[in-house]
Amino acid sequence: MLNMSKSTIHKHFVKLGYINSFNVWILHDLTEKNLMDRISICDSLYKRNEETPFLKQVVMKNGSFTIMLSEKNLGESGMNL
Repeated sequence: MLNMSKSTIHKHFVKLGYINSFNVWILHDLTEKNLMDRISICDSLYKRNEETPFLKQVVMKNGSFTIMLSEKNLGESGMNL
């Protein structure tokens, strides 16, 4: 169609700052707001992990992973038993 290989087109898009996500080319430039949101989310997840470490709740049983929830954790999330 364009008489160019896919790899050539791919290289040109990458040079322009695009990434291929789910077979759609999107510009990979974060706005300042997006960057601040990303930092805020990472900070929040880091602090949450310090309070209740996620990996300590994961238990392996019969080759599958299970998350152990205590009554304390269920109460914090607003879930009822």
